[in-house]
Amino acid sequence: MVEQHLNLRKIDLNLLPILEKLLELKHVSEAAKVLGMSQPAVSRTLNRLRELFHDPLLVRVGTGYELTAKAKALEVALVPVNRQIRGLLNQVPFEPESAEGVFTIGALDFEIMMLIPALLEKVRKEAPKLRVESIHYNANIPIHEYLEKHADLLLYSTNNCVDYVYKQRLFSDNYAVIMCKNHPLSQAPLTLESYSQAQHVVISTNGIAETSIDRKLTRLGRSRRVVSAIPHFSLAPDIVANTDLIITLPTRLLSKLSSHYNFHQTSLPFDMYDFQVDQFWHSIHKQDPLHKWMRDALKTVADSL
Repeated sequence: MVEQHLNLRKIDLNLLPILEKLLELKHVSEAAKVLGMSQPAVSRTLNRLRELFHDPLLVRVGTGYELTAKAKALEVALVPVNRQIRGLLNQVPFEPESAEGVFTIGALDFEIMMLIPALLEKVRKEAPKLRVESIHYNANIPIHEYLEKHADLLLYSTNNCVDYVYKQRLFSDNYAVIMCKNHPLSQAPLTLESYSQAQHVVISTNGIAETSIDRKLTRLGRSRRVVSAIPHFSLAPDIVANTDLIITLPTRLLSKLSSHYNFHQTSLPFDMYDFQVDQFWHSIHKQDPLHKWMRDALKTVADSL
């Protein structure tokens, strides 16, 4: 198969803001109005873009237009590209108080609860025009794909990422166990036997799956009885409140929850290595001034935990 490559000599940077508006508005006349151009001029530019990308980009559907698959991919990629090009051309020092737009952070609710409240406080003070969107991470999506299509940053705990995804350590944590105050196991320290025989709930976004706790128990020649899986850490205190269930959770999270809920907390009956929570970002954002400021802001918040 012969590979097709873009002829870089044909690329005119002036096409990029026009392409950006066409993809955003999905309408030639509306894009022309916003850009202060004539409709025929934008139509000619669209034809040039179609030739450049070997794709129709916009196709008529009913009374309007829809983006092709390639156009949707371009729409995702153009935001950081245009932002970086403007930064390179302007060479103006980044000022957070002038930053605008939406910055999207993917995470599980553990990381959201630990970091986002203090981050929002910092952003409201230092970058008040910036909007921060937190979305739940779907762990079934590879990290590089998630950062290309869904989020600017990911807060998560894993060593499984490709070399063009960067990461930075935010904090470390370990585990403890919670149960209701009158649970029979609350009357004495947990043993390996009592922990294994208890009825467990696990936090998992993909159902009842093996966790690091289960792998540790296997090495100890044990297993535990998992009767339910829930997708959110924040549900745990309500679940144990009036049941015989126990849940193993991060200790930092329990420090936050203990001031709002009444539960019994105890140590695991075996040692676990600390796990790390990192922030991940795609290489396309490495030099983006806004992105760098947000990464620094999150690191500052994490260091204050």
